[in-house]
Amino acid sequence: MQMIKQRLLEKRGFTLVEVIIVMLILSVVMTAVMSLIVPAQRSSIIQSDLSTVQGGMRVALERMTKDFRNAGFLIAGASITSAGYILESPPVVNDVVIDASVNSVTVNTRAVSGAFGRVASIPTATSNSIVTPPLPSESFSLIYQDQFRNFPTGSYAAVIEPVSGDPIGDIYYVMSSSPGLVKLGNKDTHGALADVGAFAVSQAGLILLPVPSASVQTIKDAADPVAATKSALSRTITYDFVDTDNPVDGIPDTLTRQVDVGKLSEGNRSYLARGVTALTFTVQEDGDGDASKVIIDLVGQSIGLGNDTVSSEKTQQSRITVSLRNF
Repeated sequence: MQMIKQRLLEKRGFTLVEVIIVMLILSVVMTAVMSLIVPAQRSSIIQSDLSTVQGGMRVALERMTKDFRNAGFLIAGASITSAGYILESPPVVNDVVIDASVNSVTVNTRAVSGAFGRVASIPTATSNSIVTPPLPSESFSLIYQDQFRNFPTGSYAAVIEPVSGDPIGDIYYVMSSSPGLVKLGNKDTHGALADVGAFAVSQAGLILLPVPSASVQTIKDAADPVAATKSALSRTITYDFVDTDNPVDGIPDTLTRQVDVGKLSEGNRSYLARGVTALTFTVQEDGDGDASKVIIDLVGQSIGLGNDTVSSEKTQQSRITVSLRNF
């Protein structure tokens, strides 16, 4: 019996005081651990969101670079416009607005996709031989052979006068295309052109532009096909900001791109970059006072989960310089 009591005494549990002390020690340790884990988690969430914002800004700058390079392409008049600023083509002397911070900017051009063909030689006219020797099948010869890919057989194209930007005639049917050559025909009969003499007037530097398929029938039915062609080829590209928060807080937070505002539906708007809070562009001039470059700055901001240094919003700025081709 004495031995049994001795063993029971040796196997007794912890006292209440011991349990409380252990709990206090564990709570201190857990508090210290959580004080490290929670900020780390918040920082990870914020950095992940900032990476998303940076990726969107990179995509937006790539898209804007292509659009700004085409600004003023075969356009007479304003090429880049924003609040209080107009950049014309050709640019007005001393028309300088630097560091124009805006909520929207519009690019005017004739080629959204950048697809076009630069003509080297035009077809031979029956009564006025322009090209010697005549081109095969009375085709347009292109300066860059690969540009024929912009004009697949069965599509439609317009011939643009490079100085005024006006189309010569309205639209033409692409009868065939091969490296460096594009043969145009009548838009209605799809046969050969009866007269190519009209191209002789402005043979130097003519431009071929593909015509959007959605516009072909409209041009054919128009009372003034030339005016309809000019309208179909003109493009306005507007970058602006919208508030995509739910619920809406009235603070624009997403950069968007919309082609032909007023012509097309709201569904044409594309959302380029979330978290962008500011767009700034700076126009630089060359020694002759002509616009030569545009510096585009985007400022993005991540979400914030607190007011301390680790958990607060993070800001990222991206910049790109675009050379203007058409000034």
